[in-house]
Amino acid sequence: MRVATLEDFTTEALAIAIRHDGRPFIQALKNIPDANWKKESGVPSIDIASIAHVMASTQVSLQAAGHTIRDGKDEAKIPPGRLDLVVEMRDQSGEVDIAWVEVKVEAGTSGNQLTDYLNRRETLSRPQPFLLTLTKDRSLDSRVTGISWAQLVDAVSDAEQPHQSWLDLVDFLRARKVVAGEVMAEPTEVDAWLPVFQAVNKAIEAIWRDPPRSLHFASGLEDAVRGAYRSEHRAYVTAGPIAYGLRPAGDDAMWWKSGWEWWIAVGTGSAYQEAWVPEDQVLAAAKTGGLPSTWVRAGDPYLLEIPCPCAPHAPAETVIGWLYAALEELRDAGVLEPYHQKLQARPTPNGQGADPSKS
Repeated sequence: MRVATLEDFTTEALAIAIRHDGRPFIQALKNIPDANWKKESGVPSIDIASIAHVMASTQVSLQAAGHTIRDGKDEAKIPPGRLDLVVEMRDQSGEVDIAWVEVKVEAGTSGNQLTDYLNRRETLSRPQPFLLTLTKDRSLDSRVTGISWAQLVDAVSDAEQPHQSWLDLVDFLRARKVVAGEVMAEPTEVDAWLPVFQAVNKAIEAIWRDPPRSLHFASGLEDAVRGAYRSEHRAYVTAGPIAYGLRPAGDDAMWWKSGWEWWIAVGTGSAYQEAWVPEDQVLAAAKTGGLPSTWVRAGDPYLLEIPCPCAPHAPAETVIGWLYAALEELRDAGVLEPYHQKLQARPTPNGQGADPSKS
């Protein structure tokens, strides 16, 4: 889908959701800290908590936006732009407030869009609209109050039984990876599984007792697991050419709905060690060594993988036992031998091995 088409579609879907149920949009406004509102782009003039009715329109021309021109300014001087989304809010006493929303999914602004909008709003008498940007992860302009799609999704989650149109929009945003999938609520949940990573790390040290370079973490394992989740929304680490841990399950567009799965894979080398071997050598070692057929071809950057048949929240002992058995299969088949031979053939500076926490 082209960027312009994607943004038009998303804006229309958002407007439909607001027309059916204005609560998530209002909640998103409530969630903006007072310090984050930009005076230059305006602030709500009525109490957000008292809003009783919400209506949304899309592709509204700047000529049509607003009711009263201040100081007799000429309509012909108004730039010919269009507002992505205009949300009209009315409180219980009938007072009206209006939000102009510049909606972006992937593209940035073009030309002087936001400046034109700011200048236009200054010509309007009450209700003078406030301007917002709705973007993937940041404000488009330091002069304009910004909210992210993730914050809007959080507001949907806060609403009690939101309209189905909101749920469909959230599904779409996650499918397009505009927002992260809801596969793990908080990074702190990863801490509950640190004993698994710690036990597997010790198993790697025990299984490969004297490798050319250490495969296990001597320190920093816990930080590596947490950091991987925060930065990449996955909870697995590497040990030389091996990767293991938790990953989002499923390959389809609704990947976040499949939850997590324990998983282990082996590739052709290590980025930290800057050592790789040809794929055919690893595959030949696996075939010659009799690696079980439960190991299947993996997507880049790995070569062979096996997902754990146990549930993601199975007892830690069950997961540890399965991962330990998978590591033994790699060892018994000699799958890492081509990698080890590559390292053995390379000189080691000062006789020191590499940092095991960076394998």
